[in-house]
Amino acid sequence: KEDKLQEALDAFQHAIQLNPKFADAYNNLGVVYERLGKKDQALAAYRKAVEMDPKNRPARANLKRLSGEK
Repeated sequence: KEDKLQEALDAFQHAIQLNPKFADAYNNLGVVYERLGKKDQALAAYRKAVEMDPKNRPARANLKRLSGEK
């Protein structure tokens, strides 16, 4: 499981390198960080996804959930 998460992390980081405004990649990166127990990195990735695309519903929902916003 840990290997698959690391592979996913690498893939999303690479996607972001290729397209720094790829909001979905930031959101997915956040999901991977969250599954790895890295809350701060997950929050940063979700925030970046929302910054890149304020209408990105999954990223907004993930950010709200993880940050504890009402």
